[in-house]
Amino acid sequence: MIKTLAFCLLIFFGLIISFNSNAQIKISEANIQFILPDAFQKILPKKDLGNGRCAYTYKRNSIINKDGVNVIPNIGIITETVPKDIDLIEYTAKKRIDVPFQVLDVFANDAKGSNLTCENSIGYKGYYNGRTTKHIIYVIHLINNNCGVQIIMDATEDVIIDCEGEFIEVMKSLKKY
Repeated sequence: MIKTLAFCLLIFFGLIISFNSNAQIKISEANIQFILPDAFQKILPKKDLGNGRCAYTYKRNSIINKDGVNVIPNIGIITETVPKDIDLIEYTAKKRIDVPFQVLDVFANDAKGSNLTCENSIGYKGYYNGRTTKHIIYVIHLINNNCGVQIIMDATEDVIIDCEGEFIEVMKSLKKY
């Protein structure tokens, strides 16, 4: 009886430990999908921005920084209808003007060892100075299905170490469908 109970408990806890509830997110306008890490528990409703633009927001569970402040990293996605003849270089140049930030690194989907594997995409790691603190961001631009997409993953410099791996998970899982 004890052996049977121990065996059942082992199986039960093994299932709990191996259970992965990461959410598969699909952005239908662009025919792209990615895996949203478990820590991103708050998914805000899709917002229509007008003129063929939509916004999606995903907020992570808060992280308490060294000063005891709750910081909430987030992922924002903006989709927009683009002309059929626009290419990725032109699109990313326009978006970089619209959303300026200092670039620390650039990565392309076709570069060996890149965490970004979704075709026709380019990514940046950068920073900007917020009102009170520096923010580290990952920005991805891509075009698919006549839809331009900006993915902006944002956290303050003091908590990026706690969520950067999750941002990279999103990049690695990003793909077209």
